[in-house]
Amino acid sequence: MDLNKIHPDQKYIDGIVANNSVVIEMIYKKFAPKVVQFITNNSGDKEDAQNVIQEIMILLFDQAKADQLQLDCPFDACFFSLCKRHWLRELENSTHKKVPIYENVVSRNESAHGLIEQIEAFDQKQKKHKIFNDYLRDELDIGEKNSLEKRLSDDKALLSEFENFKEIYLQKENQLETEPDRLSFIENLTKISDKYFNKKRHKVASLKPWYFAAAISVIVMFGLFFFDYRHYPNFEDYSNPESAYFTERGVSEAILKQAENNFNGKRYETAIPIFEMILKENNSDEIKYFYAVSLLQVSKYVKAENIFKELEAGNSVYKEKAKWNLALSKLKQGKYKECKAVLETISQDYEDYEDVEHLLEELE
Repeated sequence: MDLNKIHPDQKYIDGIVANNSVVIEMIYKKFAPKVVQFITNNSGDKEDAQNVIQEIMILLFDQAKADQLQLDCPFDACFFSLCKRHWLRELENSTHKKVPIYENVVSRNESAHGLIEQIEAFDQKQKKHKIFNDYLRDELDIGEKNSLEKRLSDDKALLSEFENFKEIYLQKENQLETEPDRLSFIENLTKISDKYFNKKRHKVASLKPWYFAAAISVIVMFGLFFFDYRHYPNFEDYSNPESAYFTERGVSEAILKQAENNFNGKRYETAIPIFEMILKENNSDEIKYFYAVSLLQVSKYVKAENIFKELEAGNSVYKEKAKWNLALSKLKQGKYKECKAVLETISQDYEDYEDVEHLLEELE
């Protein structure tokens, strides 16, 4: 982009990337009210507005870190339009139909269309690369895996993109942890957001690193697929994670509350990096258990199962719960024999042993 065309509001993007609290607070003060008004006028509430704003702030951080995002229009136009479009998609996804829009706020968003398309394309690319990464790490369930393989088989352009991804990202072995500056940004953003909305409860966008590493090499197989048409139990029928109520010592109460709220709100992608921060200070079985359950819910089987096995080998109150969730992990992946084998090791003293018996019956 021609440097002469960069808008003066680039200072807001630069402030986001620098995790500058003054700039972030200014964004909330100047631009959040319009978003709140629009969302509350269109089937939402202030908490929905808080969630949307945080998700868009992290999306802007993602692209600015990865792609040196440069504004050629007012920040207000870009920010409001991104928040608006995000909320409309959420409404349509929840109602499965177009919704009437009531808009009495004005934004000069016509000038932002090109930039918005660029940012949303970046977001879609990240999501696609995350699916590629999860495939290479064998962390997709059977349905997701088969769906991707079918798309790769039918779409030569997608296959080429996948092969390029695999070649580049397999070189980035062991770079699986979220970047520390991203975690710091989310923590700071959350504090500022909670202060602005006078709330502790919040939701932030799932962390989407701008590069993904793969731990193992795999061969993408196309051709014959073998289908078993017998009825098998569904993971969703048995997966009912208990609520978390943390009272750990040595960890910030605010951080624990973030993990608790996001886990109980089933925002597992958001909870995972928060659990990872907590585990650096407090490696308790309780935190490890809820972290592993979150990983299982988003199909990160390898990490989840390693933790469940560690808990299974111990003598904490999470021993039998870990076995149950390990069995559910096998069920979710369609590994029914392995699921049954794990179930048969669970003690009859387990508080939800009736579920164990019922699942065993369905697997017969």
